[in-house]
Amino acid sequence: MASTIEALRSSAKGQLKYDLHWHRKGKIQKVLEDCTSPPSLSLKSMRDVLDSIDDSIAETESFCSQQSSDSSGPPVRVRSIENNIDSHIFSSDSGSSSLERSTSKSPNTSSVDMAIKQYEKDYEKQAEFAVKLRKKKIDQFCALLKEKAEQQIVRIEEKEELVREQALERLRSFEARQTEESKRRQLKRKEHVQDQTKTLELKLRAAEARRVQLQEEEKKKEEQQKILKVLLGLQHQLNLYTDRTMQLVTNCQYKQHLPDIAKFTSNTKQLKEIAALLVADAKKKEPSMGHLEQMKKLDLKAKQDVEQANKLVGEAERKGKEEAEEKFKKAKEAAQAKKDAETAAAAAAKAATARATAAASESSSAATTDTSSSPDDLEVSVTADALKEYETLQEKRKAVEDSCKELMETKDPQMKKYKFELQKLVNSIVNTISRQSGSHLLSKIQKIHTLLSGRPVETSGKQISASNHPAGIAYCKSLLAKKLVKQADEQVSSSHDSAFPIAVLAVGVWLDFPDFGDLLLAHFYLACPYLVPYYIPQTTGQSNEDYFKALGYKFIDGQVEKQDKFLKRMTGMCRLFAAIMQSQSPKGPMHPNPFGVESAWKWIARVLNIHPQPDVTATMLYDVLSVCGHALSKMYGRQFNKVLVTVIREYFSKIEEVTPSGSGGPVARLKIFLETCLKKNAVPPPEGVLPPNFFRT
Repeated sequence: MASTIEALRSSAKGQLKYDLHWHRKGKIQKVLEDCTSPPSLSLKSMRDVLDSIDDSIAETESFCSQQSSDSSGPPVRVRSIENNIDSHIFSSDSGSSSLERSTSKSPNTSSVDMAIKQYEKDYEKQAEFAVKLRKKKIDQFCALLKEKAEQQIVRIEEKEELVREQALERLRSFEARQTEESKRRQLKRKEHVQDQTKTLELKLRAAEARRVQLQEEEKKKEEQQKILKVLLGLQHQLNLYTDRTMQLVTNCQYKQHLPDIAKFTSNTKQLKEIAALLVADAKKKEPSMGHLEQMKKLDLKAKQDVEQANKLVGEAERKGKEEAEEKFKKAKEAAQAKKDAETAAAAAAKAATARATAAASESSSAATTDTSSSPDDLEVSVTADALKEYETLQEKRKAVEDSCKELMETKDPQMKKYKFELQKLVNSIVNTISRQSGSHLLSKIQKIHTLLSGRPVETSGKQISASNHPAGIAYCKSLLAKKLVKQADEQVSSSHDSAFPIAVLAVGVWLDFPDFGDLLLAHFYLACPYLVPYYIPQTTGQSNEDYFKALGYKFIDGQVEKQDKFLKRMTGMCRLFAAIMQSQSPKGPMHPNPFGVESAWKWIARVLNIHPQPDVTATMLYDVLSVCGHALSKMYGRQFNKVLVTVIREYFSKIEEVTPSGSGGPVARLKIFLETCLKKNAVPPPEGVLPPNFFRT
């Protein structure tokens, strides 16, 4: 504690002396004067100011000399020196004025103080003179310093300009080197790219050559597979032909009339063996067109053998039957001669009896002839040329169905499956016919053409060929004809527009396969004899059911269908029949429709040459004229108009005569159509007909 007090006493504040009774000793006036008077500047302080000014000037001179010797240094700050001097002078002036104020304000001025004041005034004058002289020197020095500074700035600027030019030159040189280096690298890169391009081109060429080689190998392999597949199909067909040949020869009841059976059988077996060897050789080696040509020749030979076998077996059976009939006839004649010899005694009586019997037989024959249809009656129901055409087509249809009988009635599961696949293929093609586009319809025609040509057709992911069975192609043609007639019955009867694309397909197939056209007409005439036209009469002993079925009616649960449904179905068939006659050829004008508009003209002429039937004649005429009338008018012009006039003025009255009361719908429809056409002198095109540019879509 004592040390702390001692430390406080020894401090600056502790050494101060305090007078607690200063205001009692008459010191108040003096303290107030000291507090109110300004501070005085002593002589010592003035000397210190002048000395500091001299030191500043000396320092400035030394600094300037140093700056002049070193040109690379920074420029001299002249303004700061001047400010420094001015500040010293200002401070000295302020000190002297403060001194004056302090002396003037002191009331008790002594003589010493006056002397000091006089001295200070003199010294101030000297100081002012010295300051002026020093200021002049400083001004001169500053001017010199400014001139040197300007020279130094010029030298610095020149030096900087030189440095800039050198830097710019170095930069240009560097840029040139960089440009040259860039060009060199670019050239090198270009050469590298060219080398890479050449290498890639070589690789691409090699890859392309390899790809082409692989494609050729793949194509060759596919062709070989196709050839092998066709070879196997032809072999199968050949086996069917040879089996059929052997079956015909084996089943023949009159082998004694067959020429050289052993040789014929041997040739058939030899064909089969050669075909097997040819297929084995093709499998062992690469299948070629040579194998295919040889197999086709063998297949053709087998087919010819089947035809020859059919012919020979038929001839043998004919000869055998003739021989049997001849033997029977001779035996009968011998028995008759023996019988005549035994009854010679009663010849006269028996002769009379024989004459009576002959007369009775003659009268019976005459009666039978009277009940049959006369030529005049036949002309009432059908014309002679139409009847001949009808019978010819039905014979062809029966012949085709007989040739397909083996396939249709087969018990072989494999053949049943094959037959089902053919049916499925034909049905799928016909069921998907539409007016979508010309290309769509042409693809259907091409698919049918491929099938009927005996080439394989893809269906459900597998290939099927109609030539895999001897009767396959004929079966497909008959099946297609039936299917088209069925479409007319079921589809066209409800949607008349659908007749036109189906008709185009029928014409397209007809152009390539004329026998298909005969089959199609035969099935049309069988389902709707009014298309011949043929109004079939009821024969003696024919039941009503059989007669109505012959006319095209259907029986359901023993009841004949209603007339309106019957007419609707007949309309569908007639619409498709007429659409075929007016259709344009899908192959263009160079291949005209084989059953074109001239057939419609012939059909109308036939109708007008026979007596009309109730409902049916008016319905058929209306459908044919509404579908084919526009095309007939374009082709025959005024002649067709004359036909329309004949129909409405002469034939229409006959239709009205046979039409029972209450069933005049078809008749009224026909009459309105004819009157409209004659009034406008034109026949409108049918609704839904395909446009002329349809096959370009």
